[in-house]
Amino acid sequence: MINSDETIRQALVDPIKEITVKIELLDSDENVIDEITSAVMDGNISVDKDRDTRRTFSLILLNDENEFTWSIGGRIWLDKRVKLWIGIKSSVFEQVESESGVFLSPTFFTTLGMTYERRDSTVYIPQGVFVLSEMSATSSYTGERTAILSGSDKWQLLSGDPVGKFTNVTSLAAGVKISDAIRLIASDAGITKFLFDDCDVTLPYSLTYQPGEARGKAIKELAELAVYSIFFDVNGYLRFRPQIDVEKTASVWTYDKSDYTLYAKSEKRLEHSELYNKILVIGGSSQTATVSATAEDNRLDSPTGIPTIGERLFLYNNGSPDPLITTIALAQSRANYELRNRLRVAEKQPIDLLPNYLHDAEDVITIIDDWTNTDDKYELISFNIPLSAGGMMSAEAWRVRNIGGAP
Repeated sequence: MINSDETIRQALVDPIKEITVKIELLDSDENVIDEITSAVMDGNISVDKDRDTRRTFSLILLNDENEFTWSIGGRIWLDKRVKLWIGIKSSVFEQVESESGVFLSPTFFTTLGMTYERRDSTVYIPQGVFVLSEMSATSSYTGERTAILSGSDKWQLLSGDPVGKFTNVTSLAAGVKISDAIRLIASDAGITKFLFDDCDVTLPYSLTYQPGEARGKAIKELAELAVYSIFFDVNGYLRFRPQIDVEKTASVWTYDKSDYTLYAKSEKRLEHSELYNKILVIGGSSQTATVSATAEDNRLDSPTGIPTIGERLFLYNNGSPDPLITTIALAQSRANYELRNRLRVAEKQPIDLLPNYLHDAEDVITIIDDWTNTDDKYELISFNIPLSAGGMMSAEAWRVRNIGGAP
């Protein structure tokens, strides 16, 4: 979740508030060169944990003076970055006294013999640093002139499409810390902002990357070796941190049906496409004998057993022999491991919310809704943030449930 204090949280749930979008136009070094607060007509921000580029945006801007029309090498061009902020303007009322008893300002009002002053304040919440990718300007016979800007977070600079490729043969030696390897690969692509958690995992073998390969793909594979997440946060830092464990992570927000402040509705959905109750593992190679083993759930009292739901077969390594598995014992060990991990289902919760601008992908939230027998923690996977008044935030949260146990 994006760092915040109680003032921001209170403004977020305040029923009387005004939402604004602030755009900071940045140069390639992320220095602010302009600030725009009154031109946004519509737009959205999309966030998805399962994408390499977690955050993307699209904006429609009022463009009466052509200030947002792109031009080669100009104010709106491919070398620019955009940082988006959501501003929440809310009001507080404080009792005041006047020596004359006369209040002329419209910010004062009197009720039940007491006079109050309305004091407005705006707090801003960062929503991401983005690389501009698509730019257009439109005009209409009605006289309306708009500009449309869209882009992706800074992972675009590592994607290899079109920038972010290795330009030279790059080798990493076995024993190098994975965090150091990632930092090296990203730095060579011009990334300068890093926020890494401690990680002592090292490369188990040497790696070599060829010119033309995507740096981002290499970085993702290294992070997966360490069982870490890697992404750009809302302030443009490359984050490297352990993957979220829902059971061990505290919930950052509770959405309760009985509290209609932000929660609107949810749906409890079963996802069972990755549920398997029989595993086949084949090992060996052209130099070794072929070995195989199976593991299956045949328990009569198991809700995931073959007698209950039928045979659901998983072919390890797509059914091809794994050369690292050279004995029946190794094959059986792998089959047993896969079965334990695949006797599970995912519970998905599509939810509609009044926008909560503090969320990030991988947040752990609590959903309480007695109409669907829901009272548990979930990981927030994806959501869309509307940038126009009155829009709802659609999101999806889920958690994996191991329901079969070990046979």
